Amino acid sequence: MDALFLAVLNMSLKASYVIAFVIVIRLFLKKFPKVYSYALWVSVLFRLICPFSFDSIFSLIPKEVNIPPDIAYSPKPEINSGITAIDGVVNNVLPPPVTLAASANPMQIWLAIGEAVWLIGIAILIIYSVFTTVKLYNNLKNAKHLEDNVCIINGYKTPFVFGIVNPKIYLPDRLSESEKSYVLLHEQTHIKRLDHIAKLIFFIVTCIHWFNPLVWIAFYLMGQDMELSCDEKVVKEMGSSIKKEYSSSLLSMSTGRRILGGSPIAFGENNTEGRIKNVMNYKKPALRVLILVSIIIVIFIIGLVTNPKSNETIEISNKQEKIEIENLVKSFGGKIKSVSLSAPEDVFNDSLKVNYGEFVSLTLLMKWQKDPTNAPGRVLSSPWPERIDIVSVEKLSDTEYVVNGNIIEVTSDELKQGVAAATYSIILNIKKIEGKWLIDDLTKDEMITEQESAKKRFYIMTANDGAPHGCEYGTTREAGQIDTLEMLSMLGKLQGFVFDEDYVSQQYIEFQFLYDEPKEINLLYIAKDGLQTEYPIDSATYVIKVPEKAGFHSFFADIIWENGEKETVFFSITIKSKSYGEFISRSDVNWDGIEESIYIDKSQIEERLVTLRIIDVSDVELWSEQFSTSHAGWNQLFLCEMDDKQYLLGYNPAMFQGYCTYVYTLFTLEDDKEKVIRTNKLEFDINGTKELDVTEMIEFADEINILLGKSNLLISSNGGDFSFGLQSADLFFEGFSWLDEYKELFAEEDSLESKLQKFSEYAASSQTETNGNTGDYDYDATDPVEVVRADYMSWLKEDYTISMNVLNAEVDDAETQRMFEYYKGGELAKSRGWTDEYLDQHFIVVKVIYECELDHNKTFMNDGLLESYVFLTRDPESGVWTIWTRTSPSEIS
Repeated sequence: MDALFLAVLNMSLKASYVIAFVIVIRLFLKKFPKVYSYALWVSVLFRLICPFSFDSIFSLIPKEVNIPPDIAYSPKPEINSGITAIDGVVNNVLPPPVTLAASANPMQIWLAIGEAVWLIGIAILIIYSVFTTVKLYNNLKNAKHLEDNVCIINGYKTPFVFGIVNPKIYLPDRLSESEKSYVLLHEQTHIKRLDHIAKLIFFIVTCIHWFNPLVWIAFYLMGQDMELSCDEKVVKEMGSSIKKEYSSSLLSMSTGRRILGGSPIAFGENNTEGRIKNVMNYKKPALRVLILVSIIIVIFIIGLVTNPKSNETIEISNKQEKIEIENLVKSFGGKIKSVSLSAPEDVFNDSLKVNYGEFVSLTLLMKWQKDPTNAPGRVLSSPWPERIDIVSVEKLSDTEYVVNGNIIEVTSDELKQGVAAATYSIILNIKKIEGKWLIDDLTKDEMITEQESAKKRFYIMTANDGAPHGCEYGTTREAGQIDTLEMLSMLGKLQGFVFDEDYVSQQYIEFQFLYDEPKEINLLYIAKDGLQTEYPIDSATYVIKVPEKAGFHSFFADIIWENGEKETVFFSITIKSKSYGEFISRSDVNWDGIEESIYIDKSQIEERLVTLRIIDVSDVELWSEQFSTSHAGWNQLFLCEMDDKQYLLGYNPAMFQGYCTYVYTLFTLEDDKEKVIRTNKLEFDINGTKELDVTEMIEFADEINILLGKSNLLISSNGGDFSFGLQSADLFFEGFSWLDEYKELFAEEDSLESKLQKFSEYAASSQTETNGNTGDYDYDATDPVEVVRADYMSWLKEDYTISMNVLNAEVDDAETQRMFEYYKGGELAKSRGWTDEYLDQHFIVVKVIYECELDHNKTFMNDGLLESYVFLTRDPESGVWTIWTRTSPSEIS
């Protein structure tokens, strides 16, 4: 809204000059046909409508007439009206420069008030105009049609035109026949020239610029010139002999007041005295005079609608372009802290593309990839490059700028205080490449700090193999002033050095001092309980041997400079144990303030088993969980973060032959054991035996999706395939994906709730009992294989079964054992009263392979060559096996 309001103010300001010029020019056109004066108002309309124009040497508008588009944010708001006296008065009234202590920018408040008043004024004018137009329209319903678009109306003394698309002429009922002829010609001239459209547009524009009195004057004078030029047209067409009679008619039709109110789509009698004088004095000029005046009028219109042509200088004249350049540099400056110069080469190159790609040219990007020492970026975790402060912007050509600035480095303390820890002066060359401004070169100077003594204190930490897994470290120039636990907490947020256990004998890290070297370095190893012990560091080379023990190791290094000043560097080294598997992430899931390491062991992946392990800093396994791609072993685990705390989120949406149990558990490992924070379970079946509780299902989905929205995936085996983290959990949001198999039931615009409701109705209407239906077939109920065979063969009695053949059925001992381990002691077993002893003796899994053909007009079940696992339980007293559930059938290729 600010931009629109300021654009209207700028258009109104420039239009004021044009109106003043037109008023003056009209004085010299008194003896010429009024059509020329009427034509001049086109330039006013153009300036009031168009926020832009073209440059011309004929322009009559003063240079630099504008209200800056960024005046609301300018330290010293000023306007430039082109008149020094006016500028002085207005600029002195504008609010003073905003200070840092101010709670709000006064200029923004002024703008907001101005916008509100402006919009209210427009609304009042439009409402009044609509009201008067409707009122006039109702009065005209009694008019009598005369011919074509001409009507006769009683009660009005003056003729007028009303309408937009199909305008009509309304004549008073007391006109003589001779008066009708030239009055009709006058009004028809209005319509042919589209004067009714022109006046409506001018009125709307006047409503927008209602605050400018010159615009109202222009609207009034334009209406006069419109009427006078029409009068002249009548005299020209009908001859000078009608002047006297025509003037008498004008006088007789004069009412002395406006009868059409404020209706913008009706106009008639206006300025009777002036019109009579103009008619009586009208003489047709010679042709050569008309041609000369036409040329002069065209030149004036060009001069009024174009902007003055400015001389190009090296100084910036295009403020909008300067703002674009400054925004480019500032946006680029905000990305510098995201690029770690000490990262591995592939990570560094990717970071350059992601963070700098939209701001720099491809040539410069490739140059930095080839030689990272020339690239701007983050060397230390603290201080870090926070922004670029622009010193100057200079235009070299239409396609090239040079910007001088400073890279400002800060620590958390300087950031709070609003000061810099260090600065680097830089020069940026910016070019327009393929229509876009891009940084094409960057030159860095030496670091400048507040204290000259600290100027040469610059160092980095590196690993002898280039820190293959990335490295970050923190620093504070207040050695001994930060509590050990606080630094350990800060350390937990950094990605430290990571090495494989098999290679630690060959690994080391070192301090590299680019300028001055320290007087000494005291290196301390920090145990989990906070106990600090000295750790060896080579005093000549500053090399640190990597610990051989697997786990997470914390270090503090107190650096003492020659002048006695100190600073502390804190960093971590993680040694990955090969037995733990692949390192995934670190997170404080036991809430002890120190992050644990999370690994995925894929050593049994060929057996469709993967183990996730969580290891503490003492190299002790806190927790582990197995995941399998077999249906019974499907599971998912996520890392959830809420309120700056980390949680584990297990979510298993299980389905067995249409019977579904969706369970999630949010937990931590406080005191090194599972502590459940929140859990919920949803049970339903999609076989149609029971109506779905849609409300409960939607509430459950919303609940788990909120948690997933704050989570990243660690591992998933759902669907029979492994997915490994760390990655976003977006793909795992709950939307009851089995609905996708019934797309024909739904419309595209259906919500999840609507889809569930429609499916529930469909399943109920086509419900078919398939579980445990052994029919009338003879079989041994104490033999689980026979029970399964009989169950599948019983499908032949159903009207949807075309053919059924059980090819093989046998007890699967491995799957039985796996499911026993899965269910024993679990919530499902407890809810059904299954003890571990019962499951061990009376639970079995039968694998069945069968081939069938089904009528899909009557059932939604799959057919073809299929296999499935059938879960059975036995009655301890009778020994009879009963089918409890089964897995969804899988196609055999």
